[in-house]
Amino acid sequence: MNRRMTKSSKRRLMVFGSASLIIIFYTFFNFFSYIYNIKSLKKESQDLKDQLLSLKEEREELKNDIEKLRDPSYLANYAREHYSYSKDGEWIIKVDKKEDDLTKKEDSTTDYTILIFFSLIVGGIVILYVLKRVL
Repeated sequence: MNRRMTKSSKRRLMVFGSASLIIIFYTFFNFFSYIYNIKSLKKESQDLKDQLLSLKEEREELKNDIEKLRDPSYLANYAREHYSYSKDGEWIIKVDKKEDDLTKKEDSTTDYTILIFFSLIVGGIVILYVLKRVL
């Protein structure tokens, strides 16, 4: 049986079909946007939990520091170490950290020297090989 579509049935199909497609796309869009929002909120929640944990740890450290600073002997040692306070008759000698930097620079220079040395050896071997093949 061949059925012909009339103009009114075509019009009805266009209207209801378009409306159906719009509703379906809208539903899928909302569904995926809710999923995205849930994932982003879970990530944000985890980040905030991590931040809360680190802040609690920092709070405990600060409480410990407060307790330590209430001890007069610890406070005196802390002031001597960080602010260069001294007892009567005591001398303060500062050691520059530049000496440590110089040793680090020497180590890196040694590394470059070794690298240059080996590259010269390899280059020499390659040149000798090429000369041997040519001559």
